[in-house]
Amino acid sequence: MARSRRSRAKGSRAGAAPGRAICWSACGSPSTRCFTAEGLDVRSDHTISFPQAALGAVVEVETIDGPVKMRIPEGTQPGRVFRIRGRGIPQTSGKTAPRGDHLVHVLVEVPTELTARQRAVIEELAQLIGSTHGSDVPKRRLLDRVRSLLDE
Repeated sequence: MARSRRSRAKGSRAGAAPGRAICWSACGSPSTRCFTAEGLDVRSDHTISFPQAALGAVVEVETIDGPVKMRIPEGTQPGRVFRIRGRGIPQTSGKTAPRGDHLVHVLVEVPTELTARQRAVIEELAQLIGSTHGSDVPKRRLLDRVRSLLDE
């Protein structure tokens, strides 16, 4: 059983009217799908892995009508927005009514803990593409970085 909650988002961008936030959650499920309505268009975020962004993939994206398969081209950069035409809010009731689009904002998840093999492969990739930025800098924990900022 799915529940939906609609609420009015406060604030506006560049003088635009406030949008509507629409959240769906399945009962007993910890994951909540949130969509933001902008006119007839619907916006959502979708997280993909680093290999999916680099190599391309077909991912399942949750829309207001249910899941849809979307192709992620190889070399997709973080923050790219994909448009799924006709999957937004209907202009009027009825199946033939024109609809807005679903805009998917892609977030790329970077691994935080690597095995020795994964680290070696990524370092080899960095050497192949000529990017060794940060490879000779010792790894510092977040707490150490915060402490160094407070000491300044």
